[in-house]
Amino acid sequence: MVPALIVLLVVVLVWFSPQIIDALANRSPRHAPRSVGHEAAALHKRLWIADLHADALLWNRNLNRRHRRGHVDVPRLASGNVSFQVFTVVSKVPFGVNFEQNSDKSDMVTALAMLQRWPVRTWFNVKERALYQAKKLHHFADASGGSLRIIKSVADLDGVTIPKDQPRVAGLLGIEGTQVFQGELANVDVMFHAGFRLIGLTHFFDTDVAGSAHGVHKGGLTPFGHKVLQRMEALGMVVDLAHA
Repeated sequence: MVPALIVLLVVVLVWFSPQIIDALANRSPRHAPRSVGHEAAALHKRLWIADLHADALLWNRNLNRRHRRGHVDVPRLASGNVSFQVFTVVSKVPFGVNFEQNSDKSDMVTALAMLQRWPVRTWFNVKERALYQAKKLHHFADASGGSLRIIKSVADLDGVTIPKDQPRVAGLLGIEGTQVFQGELANVDVMFHAGFRLIGLTHFFDTDVAGSAHGVHKGGLTPFGHKVLQRMEALGMVVDLAHA
């Protein structure tokens, strides 16, 4: 009886662990509603607001639903008059991550992918993790009823506004760290065709493309990095220098 109970408890814990981890890692402070003056509110409604970073795709959360935790979701973006949101994909984060120095020898996202029951192909493959998260955003856009539109070109930005009768958010896919290329130049095109238009050369550790401000060697572009940059330029992709 006792072993069976233990097994049941373990199963329950594993099943609900994604929600528990999400809740612990993405806390939103509670506070009473803040008053805003009429002039400030009127100005806010007229602004075209852009947010250039959100890790929301890392979590098993339906972004078409309003949530009380995490950075963003489509309903909160729309109600906050945010017209443009960059959804940045995280594929690998070292254990004990810090601002001073990190190696690429460990990875917290592996455990997170397993616990969240992502497809097995993503468990040990950073490229597949990026592609999976891109697919999630496309799914949310398809199911949003027009509230979320993925931007893939300058032309796609034409007419992106948030009218009162139909709040809409323009989403752009980005990547944190070129480890997703896995040392192959052809993977720049793979990511482009998956919808990515913004690439951060590094994240918290050095890659074979460039050094990170938080890495071990902290170097500049490598010879392979020059080729990657040239290919990104040819495709019209945006270079993100955060963490570089």
